Amino acid sequence: MLGKYLLGYEMVGLFKQKNVTIIFNAKAITIEVRVGVLKGLPFIEQKIYNVMTGDILILVNDQTIGIMDGVIMELQYTICFIKRGDSILLLNRESPAWMGKWNGVGGKIEKDETPYDCIVREIEEETGIVLASVAHLSDFTSLHVQSDAIFKGKITWEEVGGQYTGGMYAFLLELPEVFTYETPRKTEEGILDWKSLDWILHEKNTGVANLKYFLPKLINDPKTYRHRFVYDGDLVDEFQSTLLEKTTLVD
Repeated sequence: MLGKYLLGYEMVGLFKQKNVTIIFNAKAITIEVRVGVLKGLPFIEQKIYNVMTGDILILVNDQTIGIMDGVIMELQYTICFIKRGDSILLLNRESPAWMGKWNGVGGKIEKDETPYDCIVREIEEETGIVLASVAHLSDFTSLHVQSDAIFKGKITWEEVGGQYTGGMYAFLLELPEVFTYETPRKTEEGILDWKSLDWILHEKNTGVANLKYFLPKLINDPKTYRHRFVYDGDLVDEFQSTLLEKTTLVD
């Protein structure tokens, strides 16, 4: 038997079949459940499709037996690249990770937050820029923008040997060139400054995070990718960009 359920935003699903109850609370998740007998033993197979990441997690009798890309990816962070013309607003952080390096803005996803909720909050907290999707007209200031952060894939990193260590959802926010945002700007997180793409991607620039590997594709390619880093210590041992089949991020 096969049951397939598509959940909408903040819906709770309950599935019962042959004395089996599966309860899940998810956002934009499709779950397929198959109950049967294999070699004389009952089994329950669940395939969980995460629309936000494209991951497919397969469990049999509550035991994980496989996942697309070969790793279970629990993405806990977000990052956004705020673009104005040919420049990106970068943050030189005062604390790890990437302390002392220029990188995008973002942070850790809090409990009950979606990746989109997280990046909207992080953009406001780290830059003061407020997106129109959360702005109140009565509070309108010059830092409120009509642009929106667009989901552009995910960035993951692991150690040599295949041990997954972390990942984040990536976003792009494109601002009009007339948008005024004076830098350099000192914040609690570090220093914000507009940096040209040529400067960021220069082959001799060692002062930025590993943006040269994926930033051109993230900015210029309309498709959505998973950008996978494999590290040997602090050095990049392998990098690969893989097209995500499902690219819609539901907020």
